[in-house]
Amino acid sequence: PGVIAYVAEHYVAVEVDTMKDRQRAAQYYARSIPVIWFLNSEGERITSLPGYRDAPFLLNVLGFIATGYFREMEFSTYVDSVGGPGREQ
Repeated sequence: PGVIAYVAEHYVAVEVDTMKDRQRAAQYYARSIPVIWFLNSEGERITSLPGYRDAPFLLNVLGFIATGYFREMEFSTYVDSVGGPGREQ
């Protein structure tokens, strides 16, 4: 529920059926499933997150991208110093 709420508040989620939309899957290098792609508002790629991740880890990634910290620090630094939704200042 926390992941769903955070995504709803901070992201525009789009699901791509890689079997039906092979062109878009190829465009974003969706070679394995699941994979989450993060794009900026202009549609440019920020990063991707392949594989299943648990909710606490995913919330940290979502916060890292949504707050823009990805532009100024490494993910591990973010987790250690700021740490996920609800803790960013």
